[in-house]
Amino acid sequence: MVTGFSQNLRFSESFKAFSQMRIAGESPTQFAFASVIRACVVLGSVEIGRQLHSLALKLGLACELFVGSNLADMYSKCGFMVEACKFFMDEQLPSTHLEFQLGSCHRHKLLRLQIRNLFF
Repeated sequence: MVTGFSQNLRFSESFKAFSQMRIAGESPTQFAFASVIRACVVLGSVEIGRQLHSLALKLGLACELFVGSNLADMYSKCGFMVEACKFFMDEQLPSTHLEFQLGSCHRHKLLRLQIRNLFF
């Protein structure tokens, strides 16, 4: 349901379903996490996104492909470019995703020098 709401641009319902799932004691899947993180991107709510990032770390889902990619995407699209790039230094995601997100950082006008200083 969380993913369905998010895919149909019903982001507040997506958040509500996610919250109800947590209250009921259900563990969210990586797909549910990815969906609510995407909602944070669309709504520009980086504070909720950071809370979701913390919860994903606590539950061991931050290094999952969909969750990790959406977290980095959220940070970059909300203007936190350094955090977006640093995310991949801390998380255990495949290198192809690192390359993709570095390209994303470049597209969002992060200077090459900043990227170079982060990784070298």
